[in-house]
Amino acid sequence: KIHRELERNIQASNGDSCMKIYITFNSDNKMGDYTHINFTSFNDNWHDVLHASVEDAEATDVVVDGVLSYLALEDASAFLHAVARKLRHKGCLTVHGVNAYEVAKDFAQYKLTIEQFNQLMYGVNGEQRSGITLAGLREFLRDELSLTIVRQSVDQYHYVVEAQRP
Repeated sequence: KIHRELERNIQASNGDSCMKIYITFNSDNKMGDYTHINFTSFNDNWHDVLHASVEDAEATDVVVDGVLSYLALEDASAFLHAVARKLRHKGCLTVHGVNAYEVAKDFAQYKLTIEQFNQLMYGVNGEQRSGITLAGLREFLRDELSLTIVRQSVDQYHYVVEAQRP
């Protein structure tokens, strides 16, 4: 059922030649003309859903918003590899998340309470599984996925990294 809904959504948005995907975790937020995929609907079969939703080298733009910290580190790596395969040449991947370095630094300097630290690192219900740093993500995108870092920013504890497929 999930596969059919995703295929219908993608076919409906495929009127133009630009395939734009917005992947969130447990959020119904929409973004312009992007096809929205809620990561929680993937359950454990995100490989199949992503493969059925988008052909390799089809997407011009993929935004991954707050998903990586909900995956074990090795799964986050596999997920990013799968997403990068979906990018066209010159396609952009934008990743939003919590910068574990900034959170840990401020906690160590007593700028965050244990409750604030736990909420940022582990989520409200403790469902987050990994802490990713901006530096580590940037290095992974560049060295493992051979993407070019276009821009990056940090706003207190949250990062945004945009990378492009050559």
